[in-house]
Amino acid sequence: MRILIISNQIMGYMEVPRQELENMGHDVDILYYSKEPLEFKYKNFGQRFISFLRKINGNSIKKKHREITIKEFTGTKIYDKVLVTHPQYLNKRTHQYLKSITKDYIVYLFDSLKKMPIQEHYIHFFDEVFSYEPSDCERHNFKFIPNFIPTERFRSLESTLRLFNISSKDVRYPKLKKLAEYCHRNNIPAQFILFSKKPLKTSLFQVIHSKIDIQEIDKYLRQVTVFVDIQRPEQYGLSFRVFEAMGNEKKLITNNSHIKEYPFYNPNNIHVIDIQNLHIPEEFLSTPYQKIDNDLYHQYTAKKWVQNILSLP
Repeated sequence: MRILIISNQIMGYMEVPRQELENMGHDVDILYYSKEPLEFKYKNFGQRFISFLRKINGNSIKKKHREITIKEFTGTKIYDKVLVTHPQYLNKRTHQYLKSITKDYIVYLFDSLKKMPIQEHYIHFFDEVFSYEPSDCERHNFKFIPNFIPTERFRSLESTLRLFNISSKDVRYPKLKKLAEYCHRNNIPAQFILFSKKPLKTSLFQVIHSKIDIQEIDKYLRQVTVFVDIQRPEQYGLSFRVFEAMGNEKKLITNNSHIKEYPFYNPNNIHVIDIQNLHIPEEFLSTPYQKIDNDLYHQYTAKKWVQNILSLP
C-alpha cells in the first residue's frame, strides 16, 4: 500500500508510526512542514508583509510554496491513503489536489478546536477526521483515537528520584511555577525546562530559547522517575507526555483529571494533582512502577495507532 503523510515534526514523534508502517511492508512518503522540501523562509520583510496580506485569503506565500512543492513531490503518484495533521498549514487548493490523488483522505487533529479553531475551516475536505480530544469528537462527530507511545528507550535504565517537565512559557506557566515552588519547599528533586523567547530570571526553571527535538530530550530523560504533565485550560485529551511515561514505565503527575477515565489509569503510577491544593504523597514517589497488562499496553502503541487511523489489518 502506498501512503503519504504530511505533518508537523511534533518533536520527531511522527517518525515512529512511519517506521511501523514500513515494518508492515507499506511504501511510505512523509513530508514535514518545517523541513525540506516544504520548509519556507522569507527572503525579506517585504515578502513577509505581502504574505501577511495574502494570509487573509488563506493563501500566504508559505502555503503557495507548499502547494507547488507537494505537486512536484507527488508527480504522477496515486496514494491509497493520505494522512495530514495540522490541516491549516495547507491552502484549499492543496487539499483539493491531495484529495484527488488518493482513495482515502484522512486528518488527525493533534490540537483541540478550542486551541486551534482555524482547523475547523479545513475538515470538510477529508473523508475521515480523527482527534485525541474527546469533547471535539462528541461535538463534531469526529472519530476518537488517543495519542500513541512514542518511545520505550528509557524503560530499563537506572534512574534517580526526579520530577521532569519540559514546556513552552504559555498559559500553563503559573501552574508550573506553583508546582516548582512546591517541589523546592518540600525538597523534592525536580527539573523543569522552560522554552521562552524572552529572557526570564528564575532559579526554578532551566530556561532555553530554542526548541529541542526528541533526540535532544533523551539526555534529560535518562535519570527521570516521574514525568510531569500540565494540561492547557482547553485540553481534556491526553498529551504525548502521558504516553511517554507509559512507554518508558515512568510515573506521572498530571492535573488532567480526565485521565482517570482511561483503562490504564492506576493511582500507583499516576497521581492527579489540584494546583490550588498541591500535595504529592511520599508513598507515590517511593513505590515502584506497576507494569501495565500487555494487551492493554498494545492498544496505545504507534502500530495500533496507524492501524486504527488507516484501517489496516
